[in-house]
Amino acid sequence: MVIEGNRFEWYESRCVAEPAGGNQGRWILKMACRGEGQTWRKTTRLSMPSPQRLVMENAPVGPTTAQAYVRCSR
Repeated sequence: MVIEGNRFEWYESRCVAEPAGGNQGRWILKMACRGEGQTWRKTTRLSMPSPQRLVMENAPVGPTTAQAYVRCSR
């Protein structure tokens, strides 16, 4: 996954996020997504338990609804 501004990009899907609230290191985002000829919306929760780790709950894409990502250099 690549995050640039309010855009989230995966291999075949892209989402644009709108802030919808949050507190204490947790954010709620309303995601407008498209990929593989479809469009959908999802409300996602993000948290950063450490500076190098992002956790996405109710993820808009992927095999599970909870996903953890580790920061890497581009």
